[in-house]
Amino acid sequence: MMKITRCVFLLLSTLLFEAALAQSIDLGPIEPLLKDPYSAKFSSVSQHRDGTICGLVNAKNSYGAYVGIKPFAIPSDGMAYIVDDKNGERFDFDCLGGKQRYTVKQLSRGVEQDKKCPDAGEMAFSCRVSDGKELLLCKVPGGVFYSFGPRARPELTLSRLKRDVTYTTEIMGGKSSQRTVVMNGDYKYEVFGGDTQGVNVSRKGNSLEYFACNPSSVFDRMEILNPSASK
Repeated sequence: MMKITRCVFLLLSTLLFEAALAQSIDLGPIEPLLKDPYSAKFSSVSQHRDGTICGLVNAKNSYGAYVGIKPFAIPSDGMAYIVDDKNGERFDFDCLGGKQRYTVKQLSRGVEQDKKCPDAGEMAFSCRVSDGKELLLCKVPGGVFYSFGPRARPELTLSRLKRDVTYTTEIMGGKSSQRTVVMNGDYKYEVFGGDTQGVNVSRKGNSLEYFACNPSSVFDRMEILNPSASK
């Protein structure tokens, strides 16, 4: 009886530890591959020295039923992969069974992000900040689109003409930073790319709040907003 109780205790401890670990690691890039990311169950989640995140996921399908446990990986290059024996391309996962090759369903985070831009928009910058909020900056015909807030329901969306948006590049202490400024009345939204990633909100010269990006969630092509850039 003592052995059984101990085994149950160890099992519960392991499950609780894995759940806590999954919460501490940013799994956002895998969400676009899941029908219902909020109900997904993650286990055996680990982050390797090269930044790759691996683990197992059991998510629901379109009918609300769990489809079974599948390995997944989020390499540091911004791609997200879920093992799928029926569809997808071949890819090597060092952290999902050594050098074994898996058939996977893959999605470029950049391609997925572009779908969040208005029609004919092109992703310039995106990241997740605290409380699950997302910062989004798109290049659209004739101007720039800015949004901030929860992914499904942004708190703020702005569309500005190119002439009303300021883009600058700075190099300080050997580090480069791109900055795009979007105005909304007295409020200024300064989005930083490069080595400094986040958004600073100010009003009449007084800084109100700074939201730092989660580094592993950043998609940064802010240079396309440079007026001298082609296209």
